[in-house]
Amino acid sequence: MTNGESIRKLDVAKRQLIQAILLFLQGRDTVSVHTLAAAAHQILSDIAIANGKDTIIKNSPRLTRDPVLRRRYFRYINEAFNFMKHADRNPDPNEVLTFRPQATPFFILDAILIFREFSKEIPWELCAFTTWYNFKYPDTLLEGEDKAYITSLLDDGLNPDDLEVFYELAMNGPPERG
Repeated sequence: MTNGESIRKLDVAKRQLIQAILLFLQGRDTVSVHTLAAAAHQILSDIAIANGKDTIIKNSPRLTRDPVLRRRYFRYINEAFNFMKHADRNPDPNEVLTFRPQATPFFILDAILIFREFSKEIPWELCAFTTWYNFKYPDTLLEGEDKAYITSLLDDGLNPDDLEVFYELAMNGPPERG
């Protein structure tokens, strides 16, 4: 029996993020994926903000300065995660949340971008998710070779909704070039 595991916050976030990505790419339970992704994102956002770094979701310079609108925004983006991890404010077991799992990929992407700011190691699973994201949302890419290449693969029939392709990429790394 061991006395416990010594672990850094960055490692906790990395492990949560990897598991969220693998579950996401397997099309598994959206609540579990979101809970892991949002937990990793919270740790990484806290680290980023404490170190003066911007994040897309929680600390963007583009967020409104109006305190009322900011509170409303943060309540909205934290609603699902808080619902999934707390019952202290409302212990009603029948309380219902309208969960929007389509927001989860944005939490994952922001967490990846923050993680890259603080780690020299970029696990392959994070690269595979970023690849999926770029195929799913090619309009977010800047014009250039990468966007042209992704667009050509989409035109050739690569389907970003075929998550199995990206899961295999996460599990096996890049294909061998030959």
